[in-house]
Amino acid sequence: MSKPFFPLVAAFVLSACATTTPTNPPIKVTPMIKSSHTWDGKAIAYPNGTAEVTGLLIEIAPDAETGWHYHPMPSFELLIEGTLEVTLTDGTKKRIEAGETFFEVVNTAHNGKNIGTVPAKILAFYAGTVNMPVSVKVPLAAPASK
Repeated sequence: MSKPFFPLVAAFVLSACATTTPTNPPIKVTPMIKSSHTWDGKAIAYPNGTAEVTGLLIEIAPDAETGWHYHPMPSFELLIEGTLEVTLTDGTKKRIEAGETFFEVVNTAHNGKNIGTVPAKILAFYAGTVNMPVSVKVPLAAPASK
């Protein structure tokens, strides 16, 4: 390579390096969920008392159901794997696919069913108070058709 050509190539390479940006930044933030309402449209309200946050990994086998229950506190969830169908007593249904986040209904009876072929894995966080149960079972008949 001739001597006059080398500085030209070096200048080109250095200028190219100076203008590139890293493809993998050291910190990446991806918004997952933000709302002031649950998936059924009701406003989220925190209970009074000494705050306590509980995080659970919940696994539901294919065709299994949670049984009718309600949560007396706000919770937000990420369905890691599987397909879940949540039904309210009025017959309203919500289908949730793997990768989706949602704010669960509060003080509203519902039943969750794994309608997929693999275990439904839910990462759930409950924002309650000390000694408050995250879930309360309720005996209910079949919901209305919708």
